[in-house]
Amino acid sequence: MKQIDILNWHEFVIRDLFEIKRPEARSQMDYDEGEVPFVASGNFNNGVLKYLKPKNDKDIDLGNCITVSPIDGSSFYQECNFLGRGGAGSSIILLYNPKLNRYNGNFIATVIRSVCKKYMYSDMANKDVIGLEKIKLPVYSSGEPNWKYMEQYMKNIESQVRTSIDKLTNVIGGGGGGKRKRLNINAWKDFAVGDYFSAINTGNILSRDIVDGSGSTPFVTASSVNNGVAAYIDASNYEIIKGNCILIGGKTFTLTYQKNDFVSNDSHNIALYSKSVSNEQELLYIITVLSCSLKHKYNWGDAVTKDKLLAQKISLPADNKGEPDWGYMRDYIQSIQKTISCSPILV
Repeated sequence: MKQIDILNWHEFVIRDLFEIKRPEARSQMDYDEGEVPFVASGNFNNGVLKYLKPKNDKDIDLGNCITVSPIDGSSFYQECNFLGRGGAGSSIILLYNPKLNRYNGNFIATVIRSVCKKYMYSDMANKDVIGLEKIKLPVYSSGEPNWKYMEQYMKNIESQVRTSIDKLTNVIGGGGGGKRKRLNINAWKDFAVGDYFSAINTGNILSRDIVDGSGSTPFVTASSVNNGVAAYIDASNYEIIKGNCILIGGKTFTLTYQKNDFVSNDSHNIALYSKSVSNEQELLYIITVLSCSLKHKYNWGDAVTKDKLLAQKISLPADNKGEPDWGYMRDYIQSIQKTISCSPILV
């Protein structure tokens, strides 16, 4: 697929395209576990925090909409009915248009996410602010949004992703000529994070003080979008955080690898540095392990801290000396990267 051409796209105000709503005031603590998604302001898992049981038939939000987090602009298409987190300032925002489907809905959610990633916990948006945001979309000759183009574009992306997953499965599972066999975790050992990593808290910079394009230093937030990079700024007046580290969102537990020096938006964010290894692939492996092992433990009400993180234990492949097998981790990620690099996805 060729690089997408936005030259002839038109700009639309969100409130002109969508009916904007907020969920009723509700907390996950007031519900029993069930089968209906509880969608909050998270930036992973399509915003789904857990699955709950509605109190009645009316106590539910209709699907076929886009949910937007006022905290960091994370946007997702919700195909099915759900329970939305409502009430306080971090209530999600619901966007409805009868022409939405799961394909063009995901397309537009991606566009909204790219526009609204500038918001953060210390400088949140709200229903009115999001409604006034402008997004660019492909159009028909009439100037109306080209829903069909967006749908077909995402169908093409989906097809390419499936091809990439098949290739990746071959590498991980050892099939189709893949060189690596399925991971055998029986020989793994538990290691304390603090024995192999050190951690610092990052600085605190408000988004209203950010001038995108004023410099070359990445301004990194606790978002999973664009590897967390929200802007490139002149950082001469801010504390520079050394790169080659894992950045962890203190309130969101979003994990990204930061290769270059950067500045960050929130003092709750944590920069994690290896005491021994310095290879990108090894740290990418650790990111996956941390996410699988610890992400479910932390949320907005019980945020991770530097001390909590360093006290945790994670399982890792071990060498014959009983130490983390960094070489294995590096080779494993390299084999995956090699496979993915052969896939034709361009967005």
